[in-house]
Amino acid sequence: MLAILPFVSFAQDDYRPLVEKGKKWTYHHDTYQYVYDYYYMLDGDTVVAGKDCLKMCSENKDNTGAVAYEGALYEENRKVYCFYPEKDKAKLLYDFGCEVGDTVSNICGSLVVTDVQSIEEENVKLKKFTLKPVDPNTDMLPFDWIEGVGAAKDFFNMMFLWGNYDSLIACEVDGKLFYQHTTSIQGVEGFMSDGNGGIYDLQGRCLKTAPTRGIYIQNGKKRISH
Repeated sequence: MLAILPFVSFAQDDYRPLVEKGKKWTYHHDTYQYVYDYYYMLDGDTVVAGKDCLKMCSENKDNTGAVAYEGALYEENRKVYCFYPEKDKAKLLYDFGCEVGDTVSNICGSLVVTDVQSIEEENVKLKKFTLKPVDPNTDMLPFDWIEGVGAAKDFFNMMFLWGNYDSLIACEVDGKLFYQHTTSIQGVEGFMSDGNGGIYDLQGRCLKTAPTRGIYIQNGKKRISH
């Protein structure tokens, strides 16, 4: 019961928390030479330094199929924190209470919020935050956070910079699609909507059979395999 108490108050103002049991992220890695999907999953209660947390694990992050423990997450006042393995002090990952012009200091350093927009995905209203490093001399590009989801790049390696070939595909909760990164599948849903059964991945590539895991498109509709 204690584990769900921090999430209850968010519902009163339509805020969508990020830390929810059963939440799963699909990310895509593409270096042209190595192309694969990998996943993050939130499940399993734990207590770290007196904080009720959910365990975050990754799967296939290095294209080996391995499952790895990434840390323990908790959320307070629209801020998401992570206890990394073997650490008893939490690090700030996300601050979804920030406004344009605010400065956020997290695992990436000092960031400034340049834009906040309201978006709607899968009939869910969310906020999208655009941030960039405070240092004006950096060549790092602005990058996005999505309320309740996290980074549009990798969940932890969230900055848009050279060498980060990862991108968010979708986020689901208990097997139900919650958010999809629309630029990744733009136009795909319409490819095979005439009932001939064509199967596509989220990059628009034709598949011979439906994947055993992940999200795909068939007859113009998104489907999830587990």
